[in-house]
Amino acid sequence: MQIDYSRLPKVWPSKIEKGLGYRELADRYAAMDKQPLMVTAQLLTPAFGVELHLDGVLSGAVLASHPCTCSFPKGAAIIPLPLDLLWVKDGWPLWAAGDLAPVGDADKGREYWHKRYPTQRGDLDKKQNAKTTAGRWREYRQPVSTLSPCTLKAVCVGNQIEIQRLLSHVSHIGKKPAAGYGRVLWSVDTIAIDNQQAVELVERSRLLPCDYAAARSLTGRPVPARGWTPPYWYAPNWSDCIEVLT
Repeated sequence: MQIDYSRLPKVWPSKIEKGLGYRELADRYAAMDKQPLMVTAQLLTPAFGVELHLDGVLSGAVLASHPCTCSFPKGAAIIPLPLDLLWVKDGWPLWAAGDLAPVGDADKGREYWHKRYPTQRGDLDKKQNAKTTAGRWREYRQPVSTLSPCTLKAVCVGNQIEIQRLLSHVSHIGKKPAAGYGRVLWSVDTIAIDNQQAVELVERSRLLPCDYAAARSLTGRPVPARGWTPPYWYAPNWSDCIEVLT
């Protein structure tokens, strides 16, 4: 199995000569020792966002920690991760990482997003009668569900030291981090199971593409047209998935 190297981010040739290319990073990650791990996120402030994918969080951390800028291929990029590779479809990887899920029954709350016309700057506008019911200056108060402070956990198969280093670059998860939402502290610990048992836990804690599930003889609740690999927002890569029944 091999990911599509043409979709890796690109850096300047001089950086590649210094070993800072993403192809070189992918090769280093593939050669690392990997073991079953439990990633724990202690959520300190309420977080926006229903789905928290560990491989998505790590993808952002790789970009944030990389020491040089890069350019991205058209559409979406594949980000190499220090995780086991379970499966590849059309060059896109299915990583051995479950979703971050609350431990126990986590409370859910409600916050509001507000947009208000900046009256303190209104005198700078040519028109003094801005329309606040539609268009650019439309005001709104939108209710959004939040996850209250709690402990989140995810199982993965990867390199403990590198995952811990990457997560040190992630101080917030979810939306609106600048407003203080989603403040998080991380820990990465080994667990006393073998890799196959860890993969089975991963499969029960995330959505799986139907093709992969069929090859593994897994059954579950069908979920049409969903993202299954980072970046999860990239709709052309969505596929029919299943949620494995436990």
